[in-house]
This record gives sequence, C-alpha cells and structure tokens, in this order.
Amino acid sequence: WDWRLDLLANARVPLWWASGLLLIGAVAVRSRVAMTAAGIAVVLNLSPVAALYLPVGDEAPATGTTILSFNLLSTNDRYDDVVDYVLETGADVVFLHEGTLLWEQALAERSLPYEIVSGRDEDLIFGTIALVPPGADVTNLGFAASQGRGLWVRVGDLDVLGVHPLAPVDERSAELNRAQHTAYADWAAGRARAVVAGDFNTTPWTATFRALLSDGDLANSQRGYGVAPTWEVGRLWAVPIDHAVLSDDLVVVDRVVGPDLGSDHRPLLVTVAARP
Repeated sequence: WDWRLDLLANARVPLWWASGLLLIGAVAVRSRVAMTAAGIAVVLNLSPVAALYLPVGDEAPATGTTILSFNLLSTNDRYDDVVDYVLETGADVVFLHEGTLLWEQALAERSLPYEIVSGRDEDLIFGTIALVPPGADVTNLGFAASQGRGLWVRVGDLDVLGVHPLAPVDERSAELNRAQHTAYADWAAGRARAVVAGDFNTTPWTATFRALLSDGDLANSQRGYGVAPTWEVGRLWAVPIDHAVLSDDLVVVDRVVGPDLGSDHRPLLVTVAARP
C-alpha cells in the first residue's frame, strides 16, 4: 500500500475524462501506440466508475432506518438551513461532522426531537455531533488525530458508527486514516446489522476503502446509485468521499445526496432495512 496511489485513485473520474480526450487526439493523429495507451487508460479508469451504476438487484422493504451524515464545514454559519433540512428528512440518527461549539449552541437553541451528543473534547475545535433518539446508547471513540474519530450509536436493532477519519494529505495523516479505516473494519466484522457512515475522506476506488469493505464484511450503499459526488460542491471534479457501508444482512431502501447547505460537502441520506 502506497498512500500516493490512493490519492491518485481518488481521481478516477477526471482521469477517465483526460484519457478519453487523449484517445480522441490519438485517433485524430492516427497514432496506434497512443491509441492503445489511451484506450487502456480509458478502460482502467472507466471500469471501477461504471461498476457503481450496475443494479444490485436486492429486494428491499418500503421503509427502514434512515441515517443522515453531513460534514458541516466548521466555518459554515447556515445553522437554520441545516436544522430545517435535518427535520425535513426525518432521519432516525444524524451525524454532523466538523461540529464546533457554535454549532452545538445553535442546535441546542432549536426544539429538536433528538438528544444532542457531542464527540468534541473541550481542547478540540471540532468533532462529530450525533443527533439520536432520546436515551440511545452512544459511545465516543474520541476525535483527536490518533483516536478512532467515531460515535457508535445503537438505533433500534442497528449498530451505527458515525465516522470522520483524518484527511490523508501527507504520509503521516494517510497512515492514521488507514489505521482508522482498519479499526472501523474490525468493529464491523462479524457484527449483525451494522452500518458505518460518515465523511471517510477517501473515494470508493482506493485500496484503503476496498480493504474496509473486504475486512469488515461490508457492502457499499453506493452500488447501483452511480458516482453521486459529495465533495467539493460546485466543482467539475467533485468526488464521493461521504459513504455509508453496511453488513450483508442489511439492504439499501434509498440513498440520496442532499442539497448545497453552505459546506464544501453535500449531505448523504441513506435508509437501510433488514434483508428480507
């Protein structure tokens, strides 16, 4: 595993576009070598992208448990817009990442049908905020750089882990990001009715994400729903780094990427249910 290859894998969509343009140029100049090289690049980048559009074929009930995950962006001040959206979705459990003291205060000022649980220690600028049913069991894994960076919530018969691993911007942070993904896989492996949801800071095409799925016996809720980018809002090169992955005894009822709410991320809303 090389963290730089994971960074490159995040760019599958723009690499596919670029290789497609190179192929067109190679055809125009009638260069067989260039056409072959560009054609291989198109296939290598298109195949993992196209796989997300293939139908899963799972039978799913009409209703289930709805999980909302949204990276607020710590400097975002559209408090009312976010809270109104949360209430509109009727989500059963909500994970709000990069939640600051100001966000905690803004949430507390609204009459919400949730208990507000902050994962942020006093010495941290932000952490994940969970909005959970009153009385729900919540375990904080800690949100310092070297900690698990997750909130474990029991919702009905589901175990849901809301996560926000470090962004892998250099070798050290990439190692911590991979270690956190490994911890999420260990948490999920062998666990019935489990969901891991959040801002993973990686796309589904990286070795880190693929290892999470295989080692944790998890499936990507994105299958059948396409690329559905969540970050960066408004950019042509936007990519999916917010995910919900689930154990094999669960199926996806619905999956929606939400609107622009002032963050560089879009919300991810996923409804899951027990496999019939």
